[in-house]
Amino acid sequence: MIKYKVRVSFFFLLVILALINPSYAATIEVHQGESIQVAIDRAVSGDTVFVFSGTYPEDIVMKDSIDLTGESYNLVVVNGRISFQDASSALRDITIIFPEGSFLTYTNTYYNGFSLQDDAGITIINSAPTIQDCLIMPDLDNIIPTPEYYGKGIQIWNMYNNPDASPEITNNVIANTEYGIYYFSQAFGGAILGQIKNNTLYHNRSGIVLRMHKEKPEIKNSIIVGGESGLFLTYSDGTLFDERKTLVHHNDIWGGIHKYWLDEDSSEFDLTGISGNISADPLFVDPDNYDFSLGIGSPCIGQADNGGAIWVPS
Repeated sequence: MIKYKVRVSFFFLLVILALINPSYAATIEVHQGESIQVAIDRAVSGDTVFVFSGTYPEDIVMKDSIDLTGESYNLVVVNGRISFQDASSALRDITIIFPEGSFLTYTNTYYNGFSLQDDAGITIINSAPTIQDCLIMPDLDNIIPTPEYYGKGIQIWNMYNNPDASPEITNNVIANTEYGIYYFSQAFGGAILGQIKNNTLYHNRSGIVLRMHKEKPEIKNSIIVGGESGLFLTYSDGTLFDERKTLVHHNDIWGGIHKYWLDEDSSEFDLTGISGNISADPLFVDPDNYDFSLGIGSPCIGQADNGGAIWVPS
């Protein structure tokens, strides 16, 4: 009899714990004409906001542990900017066409209304999200006068007293920006690590920029075409320069004025032929219409670190 009571009490304890802290995650659907931001604001930790085909004219502020996924990047278009502020979540399968920006304000324990230029498709502050399978480019047709390049595709800032961050930037296309992927570790902040892999950066003034002293991501299996510089490093900073170079492998940087540029010395360094890096026309099928599939005979086929193509659209 005593054993029976113990079992019943334990069963009811499990029921109460489940009601207090449910372990399931929900998927919140968004359809054309509805707001993605409203869905994100409704979501709780672990939820996914799933966006169906359509065009969504809005800026979006992500929440921590809330993932945002589109039906497909060629079906879901956000006409606006997306920001992560202390929000490490995932963004997948969305096209972002961003307008001319102004400024974003950021507040935490150490900053009260810090002003940051908001001229990017995706702005990441003190966060380590996953950005995957997205197409990111500025709305050049609606910037007057029309520039050749504008803004940043993805900008990542690690601020004062924030620990190291490891964002994952994977399988994206970024085109027509001043800086395709821009990393900035502020003084007395943590490093920006993680990976930049399997991306295509097309016709950006600079493909990947490591602006300060503590950005050290692994850069691999990516294609950078055109512009003034493929990989732009501001500082050599002692041994950091060599450490960074060892993390750059199996990429194709082609067609720009400078493939690899060290601004501190106003000099080009070249990693072509080292660690699987090549420099050759990738033979995209139709880049003018944003079809970056690799054509027959592309030199990128078989050149990735896993023996596959350097980059293949998903």
